[in-house]
Amino acid sequence: MTMTRSPREPVRITLDKQTLTIEATFRYGASCFNLHPASQIAYADLIEAGIRRKWTTSFEVDERLQRALDRFADSRNLPKKNRPDVTRPLQVEVKIYRHSVHGMTYGETVKPAAKPIHIRLSRTTLLPSRVGSPLWRRAWGFFRVFQIEGLGLNWTRKERGIMTMAPYPHVWQVESVAAHEFGHLMGLGDAYGAIYRFYYEAPGTDNYLMRNNRRLSAEELAMVLDAERTNKMQFFPKSFEKKRFKAGLKREIARIKKQVGDTK
Repeated sequence: MTMTRSPREPVRITLDKQTLTIEATFRYGASCFNLHPASQIAYADLIEAGIRRKWTTSFEVDERLQRALDRFADSRNLPKKNRPDVTRPLQVEVKIYRHSVHGMTYGETVKPAAKPIHIRLSRTTLLPSRVGSPLWRRAWGFFRVFQIEGLGLNWTRKERGIMTMAPYPHVWQVESVAAHEFGHLMGLGDAYGAIYRFYYEAPGTDNYLMRNNRRLSAEELAMVLDAERTNKMQFFPKSFEKKRFKAGLKREIARIKKQVGDTK
């Protein structure tokens, strides 16, 4: 028997032997059903396709992931017979439901979360895609985790933030960025060299989802389980170096100037 949390939580994670299942309920803004110009597919469909493609995977269970699985299973009081055999691959499955406001109907065995994750589509690519908390939640976010990222996203299992997607011109951009932003909804911080990371790229993360939008890694999955268990967002290591920070800030200012110029 697997243990689940409150149906009020927008994401549910269950572990049953060799399968870890992530179930999420989305509520889209109306513009998310606009058709992507290049593909003539609704942005909402592209968002879900990207998440499923990069999050549905399997892993050999390494030491880091095994520790996270054991702690997660202990927190759910999962019986030994339902715990994974760490000598065999662990399968990750993702199920995405749309809120009933979108006209979705469900079978008797499907129970989507009562509280959905809100997803919006912005009008321009001038600002990047992002996951953030409402303004009223941001005031104390930093003090929960003592991380700069907490100023924008005060993450908990019940309050995972609002995803705002930019209308990228290419399908692969929409899909890969949506999978990355889903990582924030699951409690992961960034690994790439952002300003709030002092332009420091976490070592050994070249192929990680939270750095280069590649694919979910075993370490990232372990961090998701730790976030779910502790009810606190998980972060990659960062460090400050004056020379690197100045160079990164200079590059970012140049990029913004070019982007503003391209939109005129």
